[in-house]
Amino acid sequence: ALFYLERKSKIMKQGTFEDVKDRIIYVLENAAAAEKDGRPIPHEDYLDMIKTFRVCRHDRDYDFNVTWDDLKKWGVGLEAVVESANRNSPVLNPPMIYQVACTISGVQPITIGDSMDEILENMADIEDVTFPMYMLTNVSEQYGACSILNESLLGQIADLWEDDIVLLPSSLHEFLMIPYSKSRMNLEEWQETVSTMNGMDFMEDSVLSDSVYRYDRKNQKVVIGYCPK
Repeated sequence: ALFYLERKSKIMKQGTFEDVKDRIIYVLENAAAAEKDGRPIPHEDYLDMIKTFRVCRHDRDYDFNVTWDDLKKWGVGLEAVVESANRNSPVLNPPMIYQVACTISGVQPITIGDSMDEILENMADIEDVTFPMYMLTNVSEQYGACSILNESLLGQIADLWEDDIVLLPSSLHEFLMIPYSKSRMNLEEWQETVSTMNGMDFMEDSVLSDSVYRYDRKNQKVVIGYCPK
């Protein structure tokens, strides 16, 4: 018990930047999250969302959001935190993709591979799929929407499909991906659907955005596809 308490105290104090620099990851959040408890937090703008930062432990029991007080204590600027997060996030919480089946009970993720190479191979042939839809998240399925920041992965998928990608913010934890030319609805209709879902009671703490997005294959970047008026 004493060892546990000493370990917990050490983890919670996180005395120096050296203690945490290899555990900092980024999280994609609603722009309203630029303040926590009425206080601004370190972040970067990303389209009409924001990237925030947290320290991730292996056991995930002591995760905490990085604050300006932390940066002051560590004696570093935001640039150092951003650099660490960009380096660590793909390694500590790599992306994961599932195929999605829409059933009466809701959206059901389907495993399509044990590795990203196998997953991408299974995603390549969509000609026989009536309504191809995929879930982009991360291996922990917590704050997995940040995997949209992996634009090199989106580029691989767009090249496989030879198409742009419709990106629907399902929640803080995932995006839904659809080949643009196989979408059943236009972007404005998808935006209305996303806004309706975000208004549901069960989404209260999980809303990422009311916009929909598109991976532009030609320009190799994510853009806002349609935003609420």
